[in-house]
Order: sequence, then structure tokens, then C-alpha cells
Amino acid sequence: YRLHPDSPVLGPYQVAELSALAEHHGVTHWLIPSVWPETFSFTTHEALATGLPVLCFDLGAQAEAVGRVDADWVVPFDADDPLPALLAKITSLDSEPRRDDTAA
Repeated sequence: YRLHPDSPVLGPYQVAELSALAEHHGVTHWLIPSVWPETFSFTTHEALATGLPVLCFDLGAQAEAVGRVDADWVVPFDADDPLPALLAKITSLDSEPRRDDTAA
């Protein structure tokens, strides 16, 4: 998959820097777009630890981790056409409150 040319690529980071990097770059939500059920997702746990909302499909360990924090961010997965549910959730982001607590 090729990123849009305007997409910033920041390179390596330390997990301890992630919250500060997200704030610096204006990140308001994380998206874990995995379309297969993982048994564990380091990326999901790192994103959750920032305290920002994490969206993911209702699959595997990523859904279990996000669901423990806020099940509203777990998006139903339709293998034939996964985008409608995801896009509906993304378009509703402006009306969602920011989560202030953190989870690991």
C-alpha cells in the first residue's frame, strides 16, 4: 500500500515518546485497520496507552483490547465490504468526546 504523498512518515520512536508525538502532530484518534484476527497487537496496546480513542474492527486481540476500554470504538467487520461501517464511525468522530483516561 502506498501512502498519499502528503502523508508524514516520522520513522522510529520510543514507546515512551508516543503520547508526546501524538500531541505534537495533532493526533486525535488511532486506527488499527487489521482485517484478520491477531492473537496479540503491540500497536493496539501502544495506541491505547496514549489515552486517545482507538478504532479497530471486531476481530481478534485488537478488538478484545479496545473493547475492554470502550466497546463503542470496535467497528463491525464485514469481510465482503468492511469500509461502510468504518467510514460511518470515522464520520461520527467530531461528535465523540475525547477519552482522558489511559489504558495499557
